[in-house]
Amino acid sequence: MCRRGDGVTVREGKGKREAGGFAGLLCACLAIAAYRLVFWSTNSGSSVPASDLLNFAEVAAQAAAMVALVFLDWRLGHTGRMGVALVAAASALQFAGGWLLFAPHFLEGFGFPGLAVLGAVFRGSGSAVLLLGLGRFLCSVKPEKSALAIGGGYAVFGLVSLALSHAPGDAIALASLASPFVSGLFLVLCGRNVRVAAEGRRPIETSLLRRVPLDIVSLLLLCALAGVVSDAFAPSNIVDPKVFNVVWAVIYLVVFLVYCVWVFGLRRNDPDALWPFLVLIIFSGLLFYSSFSAINLEFAASFMSATRRTLMLFCWVFMAAQIYRQHLPVCLFFGAGNLLFSQFPAMVGYLIEISHPRLDSFGASLVNVAATAFMALILVVGIVVVAMRAKGPQGASLRPAEPADAAQRAMDDIARRCALTPREVEIALLIVKGYTLPMIGERLFISTDTVRSHSKKLYKKLGIHKKQELIALVERHG
Repeated sequence: MCRRGDGVTVREGKGKREAGGFAGLLCACLAIAAYRLVFWSTNSGSSVPASDLLNFAEVAAQAAAMVALVFLDWRLGHTGRMGVALVAAASALQFAGGWLLFAPHFLEGFGFPGLAVLGAVFRGSGSAVLLLGLGRFLCSVKPEKSALAIGGGYAVFGLVSLALSHAPGDAIALASLASPFVSGLFLVLCGRNVRVAAEGRRPIETSLLRRVPLDIVSLLLLCALAGVVSDAFAPSNIVDPKVFNVVWAVIYLVVFLVYCVWVFGLRRNDPDALWPFLVLIIFSGLLFYSSFSAINLEFAASFMSATRRTLMLFCWVFMAAQIYRQHLPVCLFFGAGNLLFSQFPAMVGYLIEISHPRLDSFGASLVNVAATAFMALILVVGIVVVAMRAKGPQGASLRPAEPADAAQRAMDDIARRCALTPREVEIALLIVKGYTLPMIGERLFISTDTVRSHSKKLYKKLGIHKKQELIALVERHG
């Protein structure tokens, strides 16, 4: 057993389950599916009339609560028991908000618009806790495992929402009320082998931030902007719910299968490198709408809306991989990423839909076709720019790692698990490359005694006693 630097306790060794084992990933899948189901039930229109105002209130409350939680975690941190208590309170708050939203459906004559808005605020505030809890688990396991959990969770959610779309309104309302507790329960269960302690304040190395591929971040923002633009002018009644639910269930299932092939078939450990697949999905929705809306407006709009919903899936995969590799503070960066890619664009979109006058169907069609075609062109330009930059020296982070980087990747993983300092990682890599202690001292401009002291602490943390054991450990993790 070793203690990781970010407070995660990982059990290792023969016969013991590793962090992110099958049971943990399955629980994470179900937690994600239940978390997503809460928001779908409101927008399904079966029990609660779809409302841009309620959607804005819910997303704004989630964003505000997330900012507050990230700040408090950064300043104060929290214990494992406190985390469980927060999850329980958040589930209860979401349930209370759901009851205020669905009460008019069960109790005739009950409620008024103010209660519905309050319910949306309750649900949004509670969802922030569950979202950050999911982020702490997803960013604490290897990227390929987090990608499978995220893709599997969205696939399960797509299939369940498709089944519920044919169910009566009472069943949808009950599923929505139960989902927060289901999500909270599986969130607690999936963290049993990965115990995350308080991160506390710690400096963020600028050298690590420079390794985050900002080109891909820009493309994800372009995809988010494309969604805002496409929704801003589209009449809200042109999306066919039946077609929409079928299309997005199929898309989520295909994405999950692609991740399975990537991880198990190709044996890749960099699922975030599949960003071209995301852009292709978003681009296909924009292109399909601009090309076929004149033939079948409802189907074209439903397909575009369904493809746009995959953005958050890919953003989670990207953020989890980058936070894990760069050893970044989980709550701060996962929360900031969700605000940047999801909450803020959604709030802007809802505000535009609430405030701007609706065009007639013919005018809306022309404007939206022009807007989606323009955004598709922008995405093509963005892909070309990123591809060209990837060919140059500055694009090295966008290309698959070379075999020579295997030891570095392995040591990054070991350092994350066992709380190695940057200097210990540096010395370990040189030892693996065959450097002697005096040679390492000359290379790093430190004394041999200092190198020996660091190596002793390194071996103690790893539970090994000689160089050959270190090399074998790195090879196993590579």
